[in-house]
Amino acid sequence: MANEEKLLQENDDLKQIIKEQKEIIEQLKQLLYGKKKEKIPVNENQTSLFDDEELDEMAEEVEYDEVVEKTTKTVVRHHSKKAKVGKRKKYLDKLEQVDQVHALSQQDLICPDCHQEMEKIGTRVASREVELEPAKVHCVNHLVGTAKCHHCHPNGGDKLVSAGSPQPLFPHSYYSSSVLAAIISNKYELAVPLHRQQRSWQRLGLPLTTKSMARTVINGCFQFLSSIYDRLKAELNQEIVVHMDETPFKVLEDNGSNSYFWALRTTKGFNQHDIALFHYSDTRSGKVIGEIIGDDYKGTIICDGYGGYSNNRFPKLSFGTCLVHIRREFAELAKIASEFGTSKAKQVLKLMGGVFHTEKNLKYDSEAEKLALRNQLVKPKLDMVYDFITKIENPMGKLKRAINNALRLKDRLYKIFDNAQLPLDNNPVEQSIRPTTLVRKNSLFATSKNGAKTNAMIYTIIQTAKLNNLRIFDYLKYVFDQYTKRVAVKVEDLLPWNQEIQTKFHV
Repeated sequence: MANEEKLLQENDDLKQIIKEQKEIIEQLKQLLYGKKKEKIPVNENQTSLFDDEELDEMAEEVEYDEVVEKTTKTVVRHHSKKAKVGKRKKYLDKLEQVDQVHALSQQDLICPDCHQEMEKIGTRVASREVELEPAKVHCVNHLVGTAKCHHCHPNGGDKLVSAGSPQPLFPHSYYSSSVLAAIISNKYELAVPLHRQQRSWQRLGLPLTTKSMARTVINGCFQFLSSIYDRLKAELNQEIVVHMDETPFKVLEDNGSNSYFWALRTTKGFNQHDIALFHYSDTRSGKVIGEIIGDDYKGTIICDGYGGYSNNRFPKLSFGTCLVHIRREFAELAKIASEFGTSKAKQVLKLMGGVFHTEKNLKYDSEAEKLALRNQLVKPKLDMVYDFITKIENPMGKLKRAINNALRLKDRLYKIFDNAQLPLDNNPVEQSIRPTTLVRKNSLFATSKNGAKTNAMIYTIIQTAKLNNLRIFDYLKYVFDQYTKRVAVKVEDLLPWNQEIQTKFHV
């Protein structure tokens, strides 16, 4: 009898193992061959649900039922055509205007009917178009006026006075402010690696090489951009709430071990400035948090469930969490059609959709008003999520892990009902990380730690400039130009939200 019970138990264990393996196989199939986004069906009794697009767009979108969606698409498509016409005209009006007159010939002035000469009455605009002027390089010769005094002869010599002139960024070099700004914006904004840029520059006749560009970008960054980076870091550390995440990055000098960019970003709504900050480290250890924001930081960090974000190491810190990360485990399970817990996972996603939809549509003018609306409208919907998952009986496999993860992060998540500045998700910092992954894909790695630190500084300045709606190349060129004027540079005058910077370079 005992052997029979043992065999039955072993059989049950093997069935459980087989079920978990099937679950893994189904998930791998979805990763390899399935759609690259999660889309949950809409209940016909529900007017709108959260459509999970964060893997593609890293932002919440609301999906309406079929009738409303079709109507909305039709209306948007109809108005977008009109909007584009006005938008194109507005853009063309901002460009430098070049008139190309197509004059009537003498033959054209003869009337085709009566054959008499016609009177010229003017011109009209037949069409307008954008014309591209191909990139070119030219040499600027800085000529300085010089004067000689015929009355003063100190020490028997002539007294000469010359006008002031800008000093080069790098003496006896091809790298001017505009060239360096173009190289940086091409690589870090447009993700064009240096070896491709080399061919482009050489086609223009400028003999730049990959090695010289890399060396100059690193030197230029430490000389001219590090003060801005340090100031942005100090400003971010004054924020009450910040987003934080980390992403791997390959550095050859680290001998094959994993290195990381730690990314931070200010929240939306009640922050002082819009800042994105990147920090290079050769470790993912939680100690890096203290290196970035200091051990005395007493604000709140919005993060995922990674164990490095720990109050044991940083007792003064408060940690919030991201509902999108909690949702993701249920979304992965919802893709597996054969799994028993799939239907439960879909129900959780629908309930979470109500949370996102309600949060997104809150209307408020102050933190106090937002907090009151959250507690009144959002909290009951989030309570429904946790009430549902705690009542699921005997969850197994991935469903059990997803539920346990949600319960583990519940206290952190519910802090949004005590602090209105805490966001519901960590998507903004992931949006800032996304461009860096494209650069990493095209450039693969950094050779040295100085190169990786340079990447972090430039990512910081470019992503912060984008958040403040600046034209990247023009802004970088302006920054570099300030260091050619032979006067002390004030970092306050170079920050992306400076009024003069905004006036000159706002998109």
